[in-house]
Amino acid sequence: MAQKIEQNNTEREKIEEIEGLSPQTGLDRVFGRWDVYKKSLKLSIKEIVKCDENLNEFLASDDMRNFSIEAHSMKGLLANIGASGLSNLALELEDASNRKDTAFCISALPPFLKALRGFGRSLEEVFPKENKNSGPVEIPQELPVIFDKLKIAFSDSDFSAIDKEMENLEKLNTDSALEEELDKIKDAVMMMDYDSALSVMQNLLRVLHRG
Repeated sequence: MAQKIEQNNTEREKIEEIEGLSPQTGLDRVFGRWDVYKKSLKLSIKEIVKCDENLNEFLASDDMRNFSIEAHSMKGLLANIGASGLSNLALELEDASNRKDTAFCISALPPFLKALRGFGRSLEEVFPKENKNSGPVEIPQELPVIFDKLKIAFSDSDFSAIDKEMENLEKLNTDSALEEELDKIKDAVMMMDYDSALSVMQNLLRVLHRG
């Protein structure tokens, strides 16, 4: 038990030393629950890698709509974990893409991604085993129906319907790769961060449509 406490303390100290991160801000978002906050940090590692790939891809194809959606999602994620500086940079990219200011995005994206990668590496140093490559995500055919109902429930702030569809997600027969993605949705819903939940849902549906 003493070893476990010492490990947790060391982990927390490393997190508090990450430049540009305010753990207290992130903890305030989850009502002081360290276990939930730590899980959000772990999930952020993969989201940062995906954001890096997606923003470059969307900018290269001049897809400002999806660029904006991706920047918006990363803005929310970074704000929720307490990385306000990076979150503000993501907001600038989101606003520029909404204005279709491609020139700004071209100039501002590289320094943002450089800072984001550095932040991601700092998280990897705390959670080195969490950044492992999982296999392709297998999407159950019934998932889009659940997602459609969740979107409506989010829009209507229908908490009863949200709870019902989250229970339906729990009942799905999923592989480990999909389970990790669904965990992101569950965490976002728990923090009432419906924008981040919708972003994960949209990414999963893109996988389904490509399949």
